Amino acid sequence: MKNKTLALKDYLIEKYLILFIPVFFVISIFLLEVSLLILSFLFFFYIFRDKEFTFLNNNFFKIFILFYLFLITRYLLRSEPYSDESIFFYFRYGLYALSIYYFLCKINNLDDKFYKFIKFSFILLFL
Repeated sequence: MKNKTLALKDYLIEKYLILFIPVFFVISIFLLEVSLLILSFLFFFYIFRDKEFTFLNNNFFKIFILFYLFLITRYLLRSEPYSDESIFFYFRYGLYALSIYYFLCKINNLDDKFYKFIKFSFILLFL
């Protein structure tokens, strides 16, 4: 029972960060990026701590890596010069999606609450 309580305390910060992602998306891109960055770091921390590498061995991750390598290759082999190096940081979007998926799988009933927050943020956006 003690381990279950510890696990619930571990995911407390992640739960609130995921729940407020839709609200941060409406309010501030800075808060959104910071919360997603924290979630990504915590995702890697839990993956390596618990040795759950199966989340990195799914089709989404493999397709995303191939797509990212395609983007990098296109950038390096371009014919006309342009200086848009932001393409090197596109990998973060795949990490964001994986971290949200990981925590939605790990935390019970989070997906229902997440959908409620999405509805709330749409109402906030329309007002």
